[in-house]
Amino acid sequence: MNPLVIGLTKVAVNTVSSLGVGTVVNNAVRMTTPEKVSKLAKVGIIVGGFFLSSMVGDKIGTYAEEEIDKLVKIIKSIRSIKVETIAIKKEDNNETRIATAADE
Repeated sequence: MNPLVIGLTKVAVNTVSSLGVGTVVNNAVRMTTPEKVSKLAKVGIIVGGFFLSSMVGDKIGTYAEEEIDKLVKIIKSIRSIKVETIAIKKEDNNETRIATAADE
């Protein structure tokens, strides 16, 4: 497989998954934040939410890249399997034998 395609796929999946998780975490923080909160607490909530979404997004991105690596490894191993063609040949004396592609 083309390393450039794999690299670009990793970057795209990492970016999309990190942004998605960041959005979900930010929405959860926003929904659980009380309306009446001091400005100091609000700053703490915003900063905490930012770091929480960054940490989770980073972990998800790493996980997604590892899964892509596993998939590439599986595809490479499948591609490396050699399949032999098996055919039944009739001999002149009417004996039947199995021949592989190597026999031909």
